[in-house]
Amino acid sequence: MMIYICVVRPQLSKLLLAMNIISEFLLIVVHGFSWIFLNPDYSEEELQFYGFILIGFIAIYLMINWVVVIYITALNIKEKCR
Repeated sequence: MMIYICVVRPQLSKLLLAMNIISEFLLIVVHGFSWIFLNPDYSEEELQFYGFILIGFIAIYLMINWVVVIYITALNIKEKCR
């Protein structure tokens, strides 16, 4: 999917394209981190630490996504008011 997004570029807006690429990359990172939680060698404290790192990545992405949605909505409202 990442190759399709980068090569075909299905979104018209560069901002939406960038958000889609970041979302796909984050999915790859989260999937890559999942092996940590299956390894029995890590202590519970280490697993909690890695879990909070993953939650932090996802929370930052969601906050950025909200800012982009608000920005695009503000631009659309501004265009319609003209």
